[in-house]
Amino acid sequence: MKLSLPEIREESFEVKTSIKNIKKMHAYQLELAKSQEKLASVQDGTLEELTKAIALDDMSVINNAEKFITEILGLNKKEVDKLEEFDRGQFMNLQSKLVLSLQGYDDDQIDTMFTEEVDSAEKKSSSIEERKVYHHNQLIDLQLFEKNIIENWHWTLEQVDNHDYYDLIEVFKANEDNKMASFDDLKKMFGQ
Repeated sequence: MKLSLPEIREESFEVKTSIKNIKKMHAYQLELAKSQEKLASVQDGTLEELTKAIALDDMSVINNAEKFITEILGLNKKEVDKLEEFDRGQFMNLQSKLVLSLQGYDDDQIDTMFTEEVDSAEKKSSSIEERKVYHHNQLIDLQLFEKNIIENWHWTLEQVDNHDYYDLIEVFKANEDNKMASFDDLKKMFGQ
């Protein structure tokens, strides 16, 4: 996917859906869920404890998001400096777009998600623990996927990590039953 960020670089960024980047995305989201869990654990604390926990959570979210964005886009020091000039809304929208693109959504779907209003109750329907378990299991699934490719295809970990995840999934889903019959084949099948 091409991502245009003229505030950082004139030419577009290429966001690769490699297994390496998919693993980074799930590790990043797992860290966010853990951070939210820590914050939730002090909800009944004093105002001072809560204020401190919120500040630590905000710093953790920002630092983890910056690291994630930097790694996925391959930003250099000057570009990271430009990224740090983004306001909070731009910054969080960018990290959301990167996550969504790594989850396989295209530009139109992402734009729709950003323009449609989403019921806040629906957004918060899954608990922190459910999100932690989900992202942990996604990382394990990706490791098992890699193990399968290494064992059966005799690839190196680097080859697997740098290959497009969605292309590999398409290869694994391929089978003879997915072929379409030609018009001549259909005529033969129905005795015409």
